[in-house]
Amino acid sequence: MRIGLSTVAGPMACVICFGCSKASVTASDAGIAALDAGIATRAPPSALWMQGFDAQLYARALDISCAPPEALPGVEGCIALVRYRGAMNGLSIPASDSESYGSVAFVRIDPAGGVTWAKKLMSGFDPIDIEVGSFVDDDTRVHLLATNEFLVSGTYEGRVFFGTPSGNNQALGPSTSRNLFMVEFHQDGTFDNWEDTGNGKELRALGVSELPNTQIVIAGSCQGDVPLDSGTFHCGDSTDGYLLTINYDGSTVGAVTFGGARPAVASDVVSEIAGNVYVSGSFEEQMQFGTEPVDIAAGEDDGFLMKVNSDGTRAWIVTAGGLGHDRGGRLVRVSGGVLWTALVSLGARVGTAIFPEGGQVVARVDDSGAVVWTHLVTDAQETAPLGVAASDDDSFALYGESFLGRFAANGTLLWDRTDADFAGASFTKDSLVVAATVVGTKAFGTSLATSGNDTIRAALVAFPR
Repeated sequence: MRIGLSTVAGPMACVICFGCSKASVTASDAGIAALDAGIATRAPPSALWMQGFDAQLYARALDISCAPPEALPGVEGCIALVRYRGAMNGLSIPASDSESYGSVAFVRIDPAGGVTWAKKLMSGFDPIDIEVGSFVDDDTRVHLLATNEFLVSGTYEGRVFFGTPSGNNQALGPSTSRNLFMVEFHQDGTFDNWEDTGNGKELRALGVSELPNTQIVIAGSCQGDVPLDSGTFHCGDSTDGYLLTINYDGSTVGAVTFGGARPAVASDVVSEIAGNVYVSGSFEEQMQFGTEPVDIAAGEDDGFLMKVNSDGTRAWIVTAGGLGHDRGGRLVRVSGGVLWTALVSLGARVGTAIFPEGGQVVARVDDSGAVVWTHLVTDAQETAPLGVAASDDDSFALYGESFLGRFAANGTLLWDRTDADFAGASFTKDSLVVAATVVGTKAFGTSLATSGNDTIRAALVAFPR
């Protein structure tokens, strides 16, 4: 059995609803029906195309994003992020300056997998990085927009350098701890709009989404008073989750924070056409959001999914919690709701479904906060919540360490593979494109190189939808 499947049919009630009475939130009579999804209905398909990247020391995939369904005419292909050390083989981009942490390249891929261009995105700022260090977190993410521009967000420590020294560039830092950043790039990889926020404490950017009015919302974790263009927003002395809104030119609008005496974090965010956002994350023991009642965890930590209205108030919250450590993961928008991933402990509950052994969970939650169904993904490693990408027909893919799974819209497993680490996935009109890290000369049955059996390589791979 490759997937243990607990399915909740119809509207569910395991949601804390604000603006409605508890009596109005009742469970469906359908309850939890045990469905046998069985082994995947077909074997993993052969790749349509594959593009490999290696460097003198290593090359690792970070993320990939392809043109969204609403893309303007002529907007197609994908943007991928690759972290590397030493010179990148076969690409005309500078070698990594940082002796310790390497650099990040961004690569523009056409629909057939060809490289349109490749450029250095960010690197250690030599020789300053020798003095203060430079570190780029592996949660650096990219979002290709409908306009052919794209967003890159993440966290860095020390001093980093964006762009090419002889051209369009910007030095960030030095920071004494971790700064959050977001850069808006034009379609050719140049830029003039960015947000770089730090206060000498631990600040992280873990998710970003464009709002319908073209403002951008960043989600992550923060500590202390965080500076804005005018004023500050306050985070707790431990760690708070935040939603920071900025204009398209990089100027800040304001922020919403949540947490309290115990740590909280926002791990991902997506928006809908009305301007409301859905936020995934985790909190330890308890969490305060605005003037809402305090959320109490079932155990040490709970994962959460909440909907925040465009005015900053909260509509509802759904939790994933047991007696141990539970974490809310990634989000993607689907018809009438979102898909949400979580990593849960023994006996954790999501909606009305209970997972006795814990593990990786994906749930479909509608716009009202009702949990439509939940699935346990038993073949996935239990190290971090899975990533998720959705197609325009609401079918989806889950990905993570040593796992890539393709699912129908109802959550039935179609195929999976466990032969690489998958850092990102995105759908085009005719393929599922993934960013993977592999070791050796072959990947997915295809040769990448004639030598280097122990070489760590990044691979961009397209599979049929």
